[in-house]
Amino acid sequence: MRLSGACVILAGCSGAPEPAALAGPPCPELAAEAFLARGVMPEEDLRLGEAVVRFRFGRAQCKAVGSSGGGWDSAAPVCHFSAPALLHVTTSSGREFYFEPGVGQPASLAVSAAEARCVLDEASKA
Repeated sequence: MRLSGACVILAGCSGAPEPAALAGPPCPELAAEAFLARGVMPEEDLRLGEAVVRFRFGRAQCKAVGSSGGGWDSAAPVCHFSAPALLHVTTSSGREFYFEPGVGQPASLAVSAAEARCVLDEASKA
């Protein structure tokens, strides 16, 4: 799915946090080998400009932060996931990050060209 514009709506825009508001414990990060050894791959694919985010379950709410009308390629994508289980991020510079928030665990993600930052959302976990 190619996403464009100031806001991606998969379940409303209000849930995607600002990068500065990304607070919480970091998502467990995995090495590529450990991620692949799980044997279960993310099935959903979001293209945010040149960045790609893959997740296993749940919904995503994303927005382009810091864009001055240039869409995803000139912004920092920030997403909230309702229950991703696994996240695989490829940044616009080609760096890959692997996270395992866990089944049913909400998480938020900020992506730049150089890095991906994932935090667990403790407040909204049921």
